[in-house]
Amino acid sequence: MKIIDFRELKSTKFSLHDISVIYQSPTWNTLGNDKHKRTLNGFLLIDNGECKYEWDGGEANLKKGSLIYLPTSCRRIVTVTKRPFSFYRISFFMTDADDGQLIIFSENPWYTYHSMGESSFDLCKSMQESTMSENNMFLSMSLLCNFFQKIEKTQKRDCNKRI
Repeated sequence: MKIIDFRELKSTKFSLHDISVIYQSPTWNTLGNDKHKRTLNGFLLIDNGECKYEWDGGEANLKKGSLIYLPTSCRRIVTVTKRPFSFYRISFFMTDADDGQLIIFSENPWYTYHSMGESSFDLCKSMQESTMSENNMFLSMSLLCNFFQKIEKTQKRDCNKRI
């Protein structure tokens, strides 16, 4: 497994596999436990409501527009704190194009503390539609790369605000 900083993605040759985007409005109140590990890389984008997301060594309170990165193999517990609750779950495998190693951005989740804009939700909806069609894998990869760029631009804007 190879860990790269998200900002280094532009200079990394990578391959994307098994992309899926699912919109969920779960009825459960709590998901996961300290023994359950994620099997895919991914992001969680909160569409409605609020939840508490806990992992080894950290936690975040998420609300509409919150985005959190979820690396492969991390343990987690999600507890719904405000209903109605819904989210987009974006999952994928990313491998290094040269040596085939699995790529993750961090060993632990990282939380984007700002609100993702409405265009992020539109992009997720388009990714969901493309992943449901058998012949649109190239479109799914392209849309996911677009999503990565949107995250990077949002992170840069946050850095500028802090300065």
